[in-house]
Amino acid sequence: MLSTEARRLLRIPKNAVLPVSLGELYDRWFAGRSYKTRFGGWKFEARGASQDGLYDLCLEHPTAQFNFGLDPECRVYVECENWIPIASSFISLVEEDAFLVASGVRKDRVRGLGRFSDYNQFLLQHRDYLARFREVTLDPEFTRAFQGAESIIMASRFYSDEHVIFCYEYFFGDGHDRTD
Repeated sequence: MLSTEARRLLRIPKNAVLPVSLGELYDRWFAGRSYKTRFGGWKFEARGASQDGLYDLCLEHPTAQFNFGLDPECRVYVECENWIPIASSFISLVEEDAFLVASGVRKDRVRGLGRFSDYNQFLLQHRDYLARFREVTLDPEFTRAFQGAESIIMASRFYSDEHVIFCYEYFFGDGHDRTD
């Protein structure tokens, strides 16, 4: 249920048997833990301490000035004018950071690929460039990831009421080919 790198970020033992239920997984293994990476990180508080209607305000991001919450199905939302879904579960938040950390890309070697109204617009505009990449998406409704020989492209929903996708390309720092 969690990759080795995600377990490492959260300091969960490799041999720990994790529950299948998302609620139980959060309460037993995520609540009270946090991590930081060069790409961000998350702090997971106990559920039930602070609510905003349907949303449990138990998530914090170290650099974002927003409220983040879980709905009863453990999907992740950010509060803008309205509550906007950003991940299919809290696991996706950690797995995305774990993927970037494990990949070896550098945050200081990044370029923006644009702002798009949806993923199809992004895919259409960059189809020739993306032909050299393989899709390695972890949470396809919310984040699309593509790995190439020299970089990784991440396309994610931006924290805004307007449905906007922002795309960034992160480059490897050591010049090694990562298409294996």
